[in-house]
Amino acid sequence: MKPSEHDNKNISELLIALHHGANVVSPDKFREYALDLVHSVIPFDSAIWGKHSRNGNDLVASEMYMHGKHAEMLQNLESIRQLDAWLTGTQIIQPWITVNLDYSQPPCTLTPEFRQHLDLFGMMHCLCTMGYDPLSQTPHHIVLGRNDLKRPFTEDERLLKQYLMPHLEAACDHNYRLLPQTSNRNPPESERRQSNALTNDQGVLFATEPRFMKLLMEEFPDWHGPLLPEPLLKTFIEQNNDRHVGATITLTASRRSSMWLLWARPKQPIDDFSTRTMKLAAYFAEGHNHKEIGQLMNISPATVRNHISIIYRKLQVNNKSQLAQLLSGARPPRKRG
Repeated sequence: MKPSEHDNKNISELLIALHHGANVVSPDKFREYALDLVHSVIPFDSAIWGKHSRNGNDLVASEMYMHGKHAEMLQNLESIRQLDAWLTGTQIIQPWITVNLDYSQPPCTLTPEFRQHLDLFGMMHCLCTMGYDPLSQTPHHIVLGRNDLKRPFTEDERLLKQYLMPHLEAACDHNYRLLPQTSNRNPPESERRQSNALTNDQGVLFATEPRFMKLLMEEFPDWHGPLLPEPLLKTFIEQNNDRHVGATITLTASRRSSMWLLWARPKQPIDDFSTRTMKLAAYFAEGHNHKEIGQLMNISPATVRNHISIIYRKLQVNNKSQLAQLLSGARPPRKRG
């Protein structure tokens, strides 16, 4: 059935609201916001939005969101893991193709065990769509469920869900990576030189910008993901540090909802300076004189003067303005406040 003009208008308004919300809604609320929008055009009783990665044939980790009447089922992690495994393992769910599953007439791969899990969620009908990010090797899925056996999803609803899936995933990834407001100390030009990605607490990548992957592959030629390279796992996961300086790239990390937001950029000469030297350089670039910096850092003005001379020589700069520009480019993007 051809969509009516009214239907097209509703879908256009939904997409506008979705991508606008990706810029303004906090990450911990965005999936709720997005699924409320979907509910306005495809009524459902509950939904499951899962992001997970696979290491070979094994499910490495999951980020799950439950929506609707059965959101309390999020506590039943084993049921969710079984759902993950079935959605990613079955040959019925093909990437980006939405499947309409009818509980009363299940496909052959809908095992009794999986039907039991659907019973837990109260789902009689499901619209299941799975996507896949080839860059970070990250599968993800969105399932919409209805509890009434007499209210199956229509073919038009299946096609609409299939059309919306890439928009939902792209908006969610953008929302996670976004820094809503950046500090005045970080001009947009410096931020555009950096690229980012998301990782969970196990070091599994969930969303990446192409340039981020390119930088990592240049630094670690034998790495393929989805787990971060071993040196980065050690820095960010094991040691809980927020900065890694490699041979060709520099990365910084900051907490972003339930994940970590990683920023990567080409390495600069200034990255080899210690944190204390960077602080001294920043004081000087901000306009403090040698005496004031000495008092702030508990060193003599002569020592400050010597450090400034070394900094100028190594960075090949001639004035405070050039130094400030280098410092700005090396500073990771930060939120205001």
